[in-house]
Amino acid sequence: MRRTRPPGNTLVKTLVTGAVVFASVLGVYTLYRKRRAAETGGDYALSRAPADLAREIGQALSPGEAHPSSGAAESASGRPPAPAPDGAAFYRKGRTRYLAGAYLEAIPFLAAAARSPTAPSHARVLTLLGKARLFQILLEDVRPAAGPGDRPLARVVLPGGSAFFGELVSETEDALTLAAEKGVGGRFPRAKLAAAVIARTPAEKRTLLEEEYRRRHEGLGSPADCLELARFAHRHGLDAHVTYLMERALDRGPDLLETLLHRKYEEAKAARRSDRVELILDLFRTFFRTGVLARSALAESRAVPSRPPPRPGFGPSSSPPVPDREPPSGIGGVGHTRSAGSNPELRKLIAKADTLREEGDRHYPKARPGLPDAAVHRKKALAAYRAAVALYEQIEDRFGWSFEGTFQILYQRIYNLMNDTRLR
Repeated sequence: MRRTRPPGNTLVKTLVTGAVVFASVLGVYTLYRKRRAAETGGDYALSRAPADLAREIGQALSPGEAHPSSGAAESASGRPPAPAPDGAAFYRKGRTRYLAGAYLEAIPFLAAAARSPTAPSHARVLTLLGKARLFQILLEDVRPAAGPGDRPLARVVLPGGSAFFGELVSETEDALTLAAEKGVGGRFPRAKLAAAVIARTPAEKRTLLEEEYRRRHEGLGSPADCLELARFAHRHGLDAHVTYLMERALDRGPDLLETLLHRKYEEAKAARRSDRVELILDLFRTFFRTGVLARSALAESRAVPSRPPPRPGFGPSSSPPVPDREPPSGIGGVGHTRSAGSNPELRKLIAKADTLREEGDRHYPKARPGLPDAAVHRKKALAAYRAAVALYEQIEDRFGWSFEGTFQILYQRIYNLMNDTRLR
């Protein structure tokens, strides 16, 4: 009599086999994505792998989308091939995220633009890509502040004018106790305070953080101050200010950033992370080629040629890749000088864009909350600045000019206008 296998056992074995195969595929896919992320200085979480894998499988099997390897078959069948990636669009998206301080999001777009022949300027793209990687590494150890549902924030002012900002640990009728960011805090008797502001709701916290940023910005001095304020802004989600501060620190204090990057280099060596070591060495070559620590690291890795070839568009001491290179700027003056040469169309477009920016500048100081017709001036300033941004982008794409400093100023002011509300 022939024995029959229970159907339940077959089903269980099929499910187990399928699970093993899926786990193997998922592991290989995760390793692949981690290596791709490491190429741009980022990382890839295992939790994202199942959804990303399912989406890519669905795209590959979708009849409405062309698989990258099926271009020849589509051409043979008479269907047009997929259009080439738009390097200019990648660059604009990457630059927008870079100016907003979202470096992890900016890096893939800028890397794609660097590989595309349609990008506006290869040197300009590589410069922004290098800065995004540098700033991401230098700020990666900044831990985000507590969420909006945690402790209130507070700023107290003593009679002499000294101000303290931090989390409100406790409050009584007689005193406020604050915990500062670096572990230094204190108890402040209410009777001895000239002023005290407490932010409890998310909106109040956001406004108080912006006010605290402006207060600290008024006393901005050394490159170390710029870096510290950049860390404060990054910690509290004020990322629109971060790039301006990091560019200012790089421009005025490259030695400080070189020292911090060298610490990251030593940590990567100790952890035997060869991919990260190579990334940092490339940043040394790009931005700190003449620095003592950078040259020591490059010599150690046998990466320093006898006479280093120039790399235009990189580093604070390199020659600018375009004629209108502007110093980094954020809150402050917006003046600039440039020559449009003999091209009448270019001169006309630049004059129109500058006129729009000047119109926004006229309304900008009148848009401060509390002033007469502030809402009207705010609306007009936003419209003028956004029109200027669109026109400057058009000039970049058509004529290969760079307006990085101008964009930094305009995006900073647009951000200020959209978030400039007083704590009530």
